Amino acid sequence: MDGGLRVAVESGLVQYLLLMLEEDHLQRVCTWPDLQCGGNVAKHKLLVQVLAILYLPFATTVTPSLLAVVLEAMHKQGAVACLLRVLKHFPPEELEVPMNLLSRLVLTRDDFIPQFIDSVGLASCPLPLLLDANKNPSAVLVSALLIVSHLARLSSSYYKFLHDAGVEATLPALLSHSDPNVRSKACNFVGNLFKHSAYCYKPLSNDGVIEKLIDLCGDADCSTRKFACFAVGNAAFHSCILYPKLRAAIPALVALLNDTDEKTCANAAGALGNLIRNSDMLSHELVKEHAVESVVRLIVRPQQSGDGAGAATALPSVALLRSALYFIANSVRTSATRQALATTPFFDALVQQRLPEHPDETVRKHVARIERYRQQQAAPPPPPSN
Repeated sequence: MDGGLRVAVESGLVQYLLLMLEEDHLQRVCTWPDLQCGGNVAKHKLLVQVLAILYLPFATTVTPSLLAVVLEAMHKQGAVACLLRVLKHFPPEELEVPMNLLSRLVLTRDDFIPQFIDSVGLASCPLPLLLDANKNPSAVLVSALLIVSHLARLSSSYYKFLHDAGVEATLPALLSHSDPNVRSKACNFVGNLFKHSAYCYKPLSNDGVIEKLIDLCGDADCSTRKFACFAVGNAAFHSCILYPKLRAAIPALVALLNDTDEKTCANAAGALGNLIRNSDMLSHELVKEHAVESVVRLIVRPQQSGDGAGAATALPSVALLRSALYFIANSVRTSATRQALATTPFFDALVQQRLPEHPDETVRKHVARIERYRQQQAAPPPPPSN
């Protein structure tokens, strides 16, 4: 199949297919008599068949080199702009294939992104319409969320575009969607909107998004819990402006330290660390909810060996260890959490498990921060000056 498809693409197949989707050609098809394969029915069949052919390289197994040839041809012919233009010809229930193809292009090659940004404002299907949870099926919403989340993840330079496009207004309904796949993708999108800067903190602080993210930390779906933690953590990373709203997340995050999914546990520990990163405003709340002891238990946990009280402890995965130590490194800096930490076996474990010599550089960096802050607190005050 690769050989035939490669010949077809190199012979201009993509160009000819996309030309058939041009608005002028579609209008001409509509004006042809029905008996001569024209009219709206013919236009719809043409759209469906052309898009099915264009989607073929993504629906079958092709070599990376052939896929690169197909993508280059699509990029050269402005496939993203063409796809955005034809969306208006489909009812919501038939948007799955064109939206899936659109998301594949944008996520596969970053040079499709300028085409998307330049074209989306000119299309008759603006982003809020594609993210409308009340009209679109789940598959369409997921494709649209994958696109906008990809942009937000790549760079903060896309935040203004997404804000100006009005996507933030769609988030409450997406976060409340009945499909867990939509909810989890929406949480991931919000997390990426908070990833690079605090640009989106204020716009998303007054429409219930933060409160919904906190609720979703207790969602029945594992993936939704994981990405809700991710979003809550990023909401606390760049500044303490959202700390008052995020205070309510602390019990849920502490509970998620025992989640069955280790990545969710790591996200929860990291989020708790961010809640004390920029201010001690929530330090007493963290102590009250036993956050310090709960995080320490991620590091100091007995092996299931039956060797008695003196048994060695088993370290968590590197990712979970990094997040736990990040929280502790931030906790050592404030009085309330530092005192709570002193009542745990953490500092004994630090020596017993030789964490300062751990092979992971990030782990060693967090341990060095903890030791530095601890030594600063233990150092005697300077003598009074004469």
